[in-house]
Amino acid sequence: MRDTTFVEDASRVRKNPNIVARLRSLAYNLLRARGNENIKNARWRAGLDINQLVKIAELY
Repeated sequence: MRDTTFVEDASRVRKNPNIVARLRSLAYNLLRARGNENIKNARWRAGLDINQLVKIAELY
């Protein structure tokens, strides 16, 4: 899932790629926990609206 949503194969991170992969997993899990079914669309909306991003990042 991370590969298609976050385009991981095209990543140019060479130093500590495992840290970036964990951050991507965290973002994916936060979006799923908020009930988003279309993760790619949810990422797009969060990138356009800071309020949406804050809602996703709220701690439960």
